[in-house]
Amino acid sequence: MSFETIPSQSFAEDGAMVDMKTTAQPSGSLRGTRAIVTRTSGRQHGPVNRLVSPADLGEMLKPFVFLDYFDSSVEAEMRFSMHPHSGLATTTVLLEGEVEYEDTTGASGIMPAGGVEWMNAGRGVWHDGRARGDGPVRGYQRQYPPAKFVFAEKDRMGTALDSIVSNGCIVSGGTVKNSILSPDVRVNSYSEVDSSILFSHVAVGRHCRVRRCIIDRNVHLPEGTTIGYDTEADRSRYFVTDSGITVVTRDYSLFENPVTVDYFTSE
Repeated sequence: MSFETIPSQSFAEDGAMVDMKTTAQPSGSLRGTRAIVTRTSGRQHGPVNRLVSPADLGEMLKPFVFLDYFDSSVEAEMRFSMHPHSGLATTTVLLEGEVEYEDTTGASGIMPAGGVEWMNAGRGVWHDGRARGDGPVRGYQRQYPPAKFVFAEKDRMGTALDSIVSNGCIVSGGTVKNSILSPDVRVNSYSEVDSSILFSHVAVGRHCRVRRCIIDRNVHLPEGTTIGYDTEADRSRYFVTDSGITVVTRDYSLFENPVTVDYFTSE
């Protein structure tokens, strides 16, 4: 299996933190070709192929901690014995077969093909899993670190008030109020998100103002985008409910498709 990464345009700010910057493109236009910066086939450990770890691609593909692909069968007696997780969240997607699982919180069950398991291990948990049935077992698991808030400058401080911020999120010099951020959302410097729901993998560019919005997964807001402050302008570009909630999906040409790692299957 080959795994390729294509970086977004980025601007280093202090040698460690990077704000993402995207640009609008006309509907139907083709993006310019981007260079492949690295390739990997991962590191095989039994049935598990570790494609991303903190020591390699994890440095470029934050907020990933690990990305593992597993491919085995019952005959191979695939089993992940009891092992701990702490301070992060894992998402396991089963593409084929069945996996039986249990953990120290008392949860147990059988995950079918197409199933998704979300485990939040902020306070620590032990769990295990084993293949079931008489066919192959394939899937992948990625792990997110805790949410991160960066920059403590006077006019540039990452904050979230009266909000739910999921694992893998980075509030980088922006402000979030009365909102829900799903896993792997980034809010960049000088931006404001208020009374909104952002689904997974949303990136909010610099100097954006977002209010009373529902933003679909994988939407990237270009720098300076304003939504939720002019109802008539919003109706001309998006769907606005009778109660004034603006719904933004990837169908709108204002947004550029994600240019970081593409996932194996939709969630």
